[in-house]
Amino acid sequence: MIARQITLGLFQVIASGVSTIRQVIFKALIAGALLALLAGCSEDKGDAPLTTVVKLADGGEINLDHLGGQWIILNFWAEWCGPCKVEIPELNELNRHPGVIVLGVDYDGHNGEALTKTIDKMGINFPVLQGEPTRHWKVEIPKVLPTTLLIHDGKVQREMIGAQTKNAILSAIPQ
Repeated sequence: MIARQITLGLFQVIASGVSTIRQVIFKALIAGALLALLAGCSEDKGDAPLTTVVKLADGGEINLDHLGGQWIILNFWAEWCGPCKVEIPELNELNRHPGVIVLGVDYDGHNGEALTKTIDKMGINFPVLQGEPTRHWKVEIPKVLPTTLLIHDGKVQREMIGAQTKNAILSAIPQ
């Protein structure tokens, strides 16, 4: 918007014949400098420090720093995904395994009551994150569901696509 106003102003000055070429050049330089300054002021959320506390669908929070040496099993699911429904009981069971925590992500991005109703309907007993957490681990939203990420020490160690069993995930975790 500011760039358009400056450009329109420059064209008006040129059209009026009042200004000399030097004035036009000077104003163009000022406009360029202003645009450069404005571009530098935009907030780049990708470089902002990451918070290690993430919100859960049940209203609670989980501090990722407090998970210690546990394996985080980050599972992306959706209510309409048949294979997701098949693997939910396996993930529920896996979440009770020592040294492992399963965290779910609703691919459709439901929030609040809509999310908690979906969790209940799906029979999910592991924590589900409120919102989309891919920025925490610098990964992209998966293109296929279900997708399960095995995370250890803050880094994705493996990506598993398709419905998984408890044993398949445990066998993918180095002992």
